[in-house]
Amino acid sequence: MVILPLWTKIYLEFSYDPIHNIRELTQQVQKMLTSKCKRMIAPYLKELVPVWIYSQFDNYGPAANIARASFFNIFNAKTDRVEEVCLHCQSEILEYIFNNLLESLDNKNGTDTYVFGYNKVYGSLELLSFFTEQTKTADLSSKSHIILRSIIESKIFWNWGRNGNKITR
Repeated sequence: MVILPLWTKIYLEFSYDPIHNIRELTQQVQKMLTSKCKRMIAPYLKELVPVWIYSQFDNYGPAANIARASFFNIFNAKTDRVEEVCLHCQSEILEYIFNNLLESLDNKNGTDTYVFGYNKVYGSLELLSFFTEQTKTADLSSKSHIILRSIIESKIFWNWGRNGNKITR
């Protein structure tokens, strides 16, 4: 489908929109496209999967539910497909988590607090939890081991647990 390259960019942008209705509609379109395109999304998986899984932990329930439903409709939870997808996109998922948790929130020049605030941190922590539940560390590449070790050894990562915001604790 011709729309998939364009949709990937739109999806990555609108999945973080501060207006929850836009995030919900974005997930509805993602669900429709993935159900129609099925295997045709394969070339775009590495771009889509980190945000798609992250969106399952959106603080707006309807958007999160739609993202979860669309993901598990495509990658049936009863099979090993979810694990396969996580392993296929492991570097992209871990780099996404690394960037969200460990990059300085101060460098955003006051841009939208939803995008760079606690919700993104919370979603990234949930994504890390989901990823570690779905994969076995023995199956990870050496690059992924390095990224995962960098996340876990970082003081910034552990400081989120002592943060005053109960969402990130």
